[in-house]
Amino acid sequence: MKRILILLPTLLLVLSCGPNCKDFKKGRFKLEGPYAGDIIVERTDAIQTESSVEGNYKNEFFIQWIDDCSYSLVLKSSDNPSSISLGPQDTLNVQIIETQSNKCLTVAKLDDLRFEVSQVKVND
Repeated sequence: MKRILILLPTLLLVLSCGPNCKDFKKGRFKLEGPYAGDIIVERTDAIQTESSVEGNYKNEFFIQWIDDCSYSLVLKSSDNPSSISLGPQDTLNVQIIETQSNKCLTVAKLDDLRFEVSQVKVND
């Protein structure tokens, strides 16, 4: 019985230390990392827009949240289709694997492709 009383608080602490993904469901983010380029992401309940900071392109995706830390993206439109390797039938699956105060680390997967990108919340 004493072991259960000791293990229960430890288990609750471990479960509560997972990523706080809700802060990254909506907003404006700058991507960072080797696969990020110069992209700003704006996310609402239903749409994710990715724009090049230099203004070279803008891609829109339908977003569907699977749970608090996982979502899928399907291409809605692009004003420069050569800037993206997704077609309208492709689904990019994204998982938030780590969060900090204003930053989250995501892993995105499409078929055999897998890449990590950080998203930093922008306040403008």
